[in-house]
Amino acid sequence: MAPEPHRSRTDQVLLRVQGLSKHYALAGKQRLQALNAVSFELADSRTLGIVGESGCGKSTLARTLMRLVEASAGRVEFCGLDWISQLAKPQRLQRRWMQMVFQDPFSSLDPKHTIGKIVREPLDIHAGNQSLAQRMQRVHALLATVGLTPSDADKYPHEFSGGQRQRVAIARALALEPRLLIADEPVSALDVSIQSQILNLLMTLRQQRNMAMVFISHDLSVVRHISDDVAVMYFGSIVELAPAAELFEQPAHPYTRLLLSSIPKRKQPAGTPARAAWPEVAGAELPDPTKPPAGCAFAARCPQAMPRCLHDTPALQARVMPALQRAALVACHLFEPQGAGHIVSGAWDT
Repeated sequence: MAPEPHRSRTDQVLLRVQGLSKHYALAGKQRLQALNAVSFELADSRTLGIVGESGCGKSTLARTLMRLVEASAGRVEFCGLDWISQLAKPQRLQRRWMQMVFQDPFSSLDPKHTIGKIVREPLDIHAGNQSLAQRMQRVHALLATVGLTPSDADKYPHEFSGGQRQRVAIARALALEPRLLIADEPVSALDVSIQSQILNLLMTLRQQRNMAMVFISHDLSVVRHISDDVAVMYFGSIVELAPAAELFEQPAHPYTRLLLSSIPKRKQPAGTPARAAWPEVAGAELPDPTKPPAGCAFAARCPQAMPRCLHDTPALQARVMPALQRAALVACHLFEPQGAGHIVSGAWDT
C-alpha cells in the first residue's frame, strides 16, 4: 500500500502524487528501482525542495512528473486532472501549465536556433493563433523579465555565458505562464558567483507570478533558502517531509541527520543549531537498486537500526515526537510505539 501523501496547509492543492514508482527493465528479468511509491502534495504558490544523495531518484521524479519518462505505477493529479493516464490530446492542452528548467543550460538549448526562436517555440506550438509580431513582442518581454535585452533574441546559445543561458531557459519555461515550475539542479552547473543571481531570479518570478515550484538540489543551504517545505529522498523514496525551518532545525529521520551533519561548518545555513557529526555504520554502502533490500533501505547505514528495520519497510506517515516537540512526516520505525524506547532524548543527542 502506498503511503499517505503529505497534506498541504491550504485547500488549494495543485499537485497530488500518490504511490509514484518508476522501474527500468534490464537484461533478463532484472529491474532497476528508480522511484518507489513516492507520495506528496504541493499547494498552489508554494515551493517544495527535494534533496538527497546522487542516484536517490530526484531527477527521475522530475522527469516522471513532466512525463519525459512514463511512470511504472502510481497516480498524479495536476490542477485536478489525471496527469498520468489521460489521453494525449487533452494532455497537450494542459502541458503548458507545467514547465521545467534543466540542470545544464547549454545542452537544453538547441545550438542551431537563435535565442528568439528558442523562447518563441512554446508560443509557436500553443499560441499559433497569434501573429509572428505578437509572439516576438512576447519573446522580447520575457527576455527583459529575466534580465536580458531584445537584441539578444538574434544571438545563439554559444554567445552567452552559463548564467545567461540559464536565464534563456527560464524565459522559455515562463512563456506559457505555467502554474508549476520544476527546476532540476538549475544552478549546479553555474559558477558560484552566478548561482545566487539565478536563485534570486527564480524566487522573484515565483512570487510575482504566484507559481508553485519543485526545486531539486543537492545543496542543502540553497534548498533551505528557497523552499517552503523540504522532502528528503533516499533510494527512490521520501523518508522525511517537513517545513524547511523545522526540518533543518530538528531533523527526525537518521538519514536527514546524516545529510545535515555533512554540511561544512562554513556553509551551515543561518540559524542552524551547532551539532556533532551524525554517525553511520562504517563500511556500509548504498543498496543495489537492482536488488532492493527488504525492510528499510537505510538500515545498513543507520547506527540506530533495530531488528525489525531489516525486514519491515517503514511507511511515510505523520508521527508525533515529544522529544522533538513537533509532529513529522517520516518513514522510520524509531518513531513507532515499538521503537519508543530507542528514541533519542533530543534532536541531536547520540
